[in-house]
Amino acid sequence: MQANELIDYGKKKNLTKFSISMITSAIIMVLLMQFVFELDHVSGRSMYPTLEDGEYVFCIKNTIRHYKPDDIVNIKSVVLGTNIVKRVIGTGGDHIEITEDGTVYKNGERLKEPYINKNDNSDIESMDVDVPNGYLFVMGDNRGESADSRMFGCISESEVVSVVLFSFK
Repeated sequence: MQANELIDYGKKKNLTKFSISMITSAIIMVLLMQFVFELDHVSGRSMYPTLEDGEYVFCIKNTIRHYKPDDIVNIKSVVLGTNIVKRVIGTGGDHIEITEDGTVYKNGERLKEPYINKNDNSDIESMDVDVPNGYLFVMGDNRGESADSRMFGCISESEVVSVVLFSFK
């Protein structure tokens, strides 16, 4: 083999390795997006200021059913017939109390909620709820514009599709 032939052979070999790497990466990405992660679109202002209308959320699909307060979850709402994004306020066994001024208490302790829309002056009805095991009490951060557990009650953990990891425009 001459020098030019060796160079051509090396280029072809590198191109083949590169092609195999790209195809393998694409297959892995498709499998991850199919079974582990998902990308969703925020529609509406119910989670403002945390999430804005038009943002995208990158989520991990629901493989483990253990949620904690402050998780932001993507829910396939049976009641509303659509996907909604809400914040977990209480889990099974928690007692949630909401006062007329909108203050939320969980198991007798006032929640610190720096994420809520402070400019929301909507009327709030007081309520008292015991969250059953296997259910979640969820609320939007923009309480005046959110259809959430105050309206339709606790949601089954089986309705949770994914947990939001981060958002972007």
